[in-house]
Parts: sequence; structure tokens; C-alpha cells
Amino acid sequence: MKSPVTRSILLVEDEFLISVKEQMLLEDYGYTATVVNNGERAVEAFRNPNSFDLVLMDIDLGDGIDGTEAARRILELREIPIVFLSSHLEPEVVNRTESISSYGYIVKDSGITVLDASIKMAFKLFDANQATELVKGELESTLKALPDLLLDVGLDGRIFDYHSPYENVLFMLSPDLLQKTVSALLPSDVAQLAMSAIEEAHETGSSAGKLYEMNMPAGRYWFELSVAPRMSHSAEPHFNMLVRNVTERKLYEKEIEDKEARFESLFSNAPIGIVYSTVDGKVIAANSEYARILGYASPEEAKQAINLTSLAEAVYARPEDRKVLIEQEESCVGEWVKTEQRYRKKDGSLILAKASFRATRENPQVLEGFLEDISGEERGGAQVGGPGSGFPD
Repeated sequence: MKSPVTRSILLVEDEFLISVKEQMLLEDYGYTATVVNNGERAVEAFRNPNSFDLVLMDIDLGDGIDGTEAARRILELREIPIVFLSSHLEPEVVNRTESISSYGYIVKDSGITVLDASIKMAFKLFDANQATELVKGELESTLKALPDLLLDVGLDGRIFDYHSPYENVLFMLSPDLLQKTVSALLPSDVAQLAMSAIEEAHETGSSAGKLYEMNMPAGRYWFELSVAPRMSHSAEPHFNMLVRNVTERKLYEKEIEDKEARFESLFSNAPIGIVYSTVDGKVIAANSEYARILGYASPEEAKQAINLTSLAEAVYARPEDRKVLIEQEESCVGEWVKTEQRYRKKDGSLILAKASFRATRENPQVLEGFLEDISGEERGGAQVGGPGSGFPD
């Protein structure tokens, strides 16, 4: 049965008649066979680009280097499947091939059927090894790019192996990790968290997002712990434990929290009324001064009681005033609109207030504004509600 795919073979054989016979048999089975009669020529064949797919290497090649040395030198130049083909069965001869990455040892005169089967098996093994090496290379590349500490741990927290491209992620552990447990290496609270993550991963299949802090010589650091079961030939369960330094993220989150706290303090204690509302009049948030100006006991009471059509309570004296203000709202995105208008307090009394508002840049459907009670001030030479004020008496 001929080989379904043409493969190019370098046959290294110093006996002329045997090489001719083997070349003919290989070509009859669909292979392309090239013959060289010594180890030096075999090595030389790989110093230049070539299309050989496999080497059939005799061990005893007469004068010059033998087949094992030729194979070693070839493998230094190129990774290729090498199958030894020899008439020697002596242990000392066979043992010479053990240090070479070979794909078989065939006794001469075994027949073309055995030779063909051995060659096909060598190709399958070589292709499988190449695929494995590719996956291994991709995993190693991924690990090198991973800025995390990856541990292989047992159910009892014992560390069997670890990978760490950066020394700073080892801050939470001692340099001597192997065969020690996380309980022996970590503070009790952190060790307890790690063991609970291992148990959770054992029971449910994963455990993620466990956060903890540790004091280091350079300061206090935050870490995030995740655990998942891993494939293992051992009867004992093994787990991948991933430890990530998230200090920068936590510091950023803390900075945001501090800014929000400062904004909340300024918002709540500002000496001017501040309000946020939707364009259809629903109050989203208001501060204490805003509630006080309109006579409410708290911002929450004002928020529940007030329904706005502009930025504050819509009790304008004339419908046309309301229309103009609403049109101004719809046209302003990020630009302040200022107005003086009459507003009704909780007790029903009216005040004159100065309002400034705009649509927020983040969301044009949300309005932010300021409200200031100017009822006691003169406006155009008249008091509120008096002649010339623009409001009915």
C-alpha cells in the first residue's frame, strides 16, 4: 500500500546495494528518497535549504562520523524526525541512540511493510510533538505576558510549582515556595481567605475576585485571588491559583471615592440651592439649601414634593413665561441659562429667585442648576409683587 502523501526521505546508508534496494522500495511506496553514503554528507545536506521530511539513518557508516553523531549534528541544524535503520541488535549499539531524539529503531531486512508502518508512525509522532510544542510555546508566551503570580497548589494549600515574570508579585510570599503551604507562608487572615477559595473551587469549579491587603516593606498592597481546578496526573486534586497585584486599581478607586465624598460634602453644604432634574421635571437630587429656600424640611422631602417643568417649581404667572423658559432649556446643552422667576414655597407663599441652569455635558436630558432667593432685593427699582415688578400684586 503506497503512502497517500508524498514525503521526502533522506536515506543515509554506506552499503551501495542495500541503499539501492531500500531506495527502490521506498519510491515504490510513494516516497521520494535521496541517498547519501556517509554521516558528513548527511549533515551537509541540512546546511542548505532542503525539503526532506524524515531521515532514515544507518548507525555504522564506516569511516567518518557514525549515524548517532550525524543525527545529533542534524538536529542542531533542524528539527526533523530521525529513524535509525541498522542490522545491529547489540545493546551497546542500540544504547548509543538513547541520547538522540529519534522516532524509532528499525532492524534492516524487516520488510517494506514494517518500514512503511514505522515511517508513518514516526510522522504521526513528529506532527503530534510539533503541535504540542506549539501549544506549549503559546502557553509560555501567555505566561510571560501575564503580570500575575500563578501557583499550582493542592487541596491542602501546598505549592507544587509557580510562575512569576515579575518579582514584585512575590511580595506576598517568601522566595522559597515549593512544598510549603499557603498557611505557612501567609498571614492567618490571608491564608484563611486563600484556603476558602481553594475549597470553593473544589466544590463549585471556580472561585474569583477574592481581595485582600498586606503590609509590605514599601507600603500596603492590594491583591486579587482567583482559583480554578487544573488537569493533573496525580490522584490528588490540583488547582491554579492566580494572584494579581491590584494596588493601582484600588488606589484609583479610593481616589474616585474621595472625590465623590468631597463632591457630596460640597453639594450638601453649599450656601446656594443646587438641584438636578430631568427635562420633564422630575427632581433627581437637591441639597439642603435648595430645600430650605422652598420651605421644605429636607432635600428628600423637596425631591418627593416638587415636580418641575423647568429647574424649579413651575408656578409662573403667565403661560408664555413658562413656554419661553422651556424652549431655552431645550436649546441649551452645556451652556448656562439665567432667569429670575417666581416660585411657590411649601406653605404657598411666593418668592423671587434667581436661577441658573444648563443641560449636563454627560447627559443632555439631565439639567443641573442653582437657585438663590432674591425676594428681599430690589429689582428694576421695585420690590417683589410691587408696581413694575412684572408680577401681579
